[in-house]
Amino acid sequence: MPRNIPLFIAFRLLFNARFYYPIFAVLQLDYGLTMAQFAILNAIWAVSIVLLEVPSGALADKLGRRPMIIIAAVLMILEMSLIAFVPFGNANLIFWVWVLNRILSGAAEASASGADEALAYDSLPEGKQEAQWPKVLARLMTLSSCTFVVAMLIGGAVYDHSFLNNLLGTNFAKETAIRFPIYLTLISALIALPISLLMKEPVTQSEDLASDSLWNSIHKTGGWIISTPIVFALILAALVHDTLVRLFLTMNSEYYRL
Repeated sequence: MPRNIPLFIAFRLLFNARFYYPIFAVLQLDYGLTMAQFAILNAIWAVSIVLLEVPSGALADKLGRRPMIIIAAVLMILEMSLIAFVPFGNANLIFWVWVLNRILSGAAEASASGADEALAYDSLPEGKQEAQWPKVLARLMTLSSCTFVVAMLIGGAVYDHSFLNNLLGTNFAKETAIRFPIYLTLISALIALPISLLMKEPVTQSEDLASDSLWNSIHKTGGWIISTPIVFALILAALVHDTLVRLFLTMNSEYYRL
């Protein structure tokens, strides 16, 4: 089980290394979307995560955490492939491809959410988990910060076809260059998949699988959330907060054109 820890860190770094984040709004607008569609897509993404969080947790109880991490990697590959290879020119097609991308992205986030951390935590020696887990998180936070900054700088740089052509001595058209951050993120997803396959399920997981059926688990958890006002309110508040804040922050990336 010890190798699960570096694999967990590597997976989390690759899963979160989204090279298109600094130019997210610019990217969608250059794909031919409107600001209204951009706002709709943000809402779809947030709602997808919220709606799929409980089912993914129930699936993790039934299938194990490792399969959910693998599913997350596969979904990331699918979501990035859609927008990496969708042809330009048909605004309606591009919008619906982005809708599917946002749903798959939300599903990937929900699948990985908690599953990777739970698997890594249970992979630590029993009795030493409370002492060692903070060290693992500290290492992850440090590496994540560095990776995030590097990914954003590279993503913003390769998006500018003029800068890229001057740097490499090439002649990439703008329509080609704007896909480069997507291609880089797709490569990260392709590397994350074999890393997820190398993980091992801790033995304790197979012993602790819930006896309820999948749908009973989803129904019980969903019912508990709805019937518990403070939990339901927190989830709704997080949904609204994330959607609005993400919208305004990413809209500011329009200024990066200048």
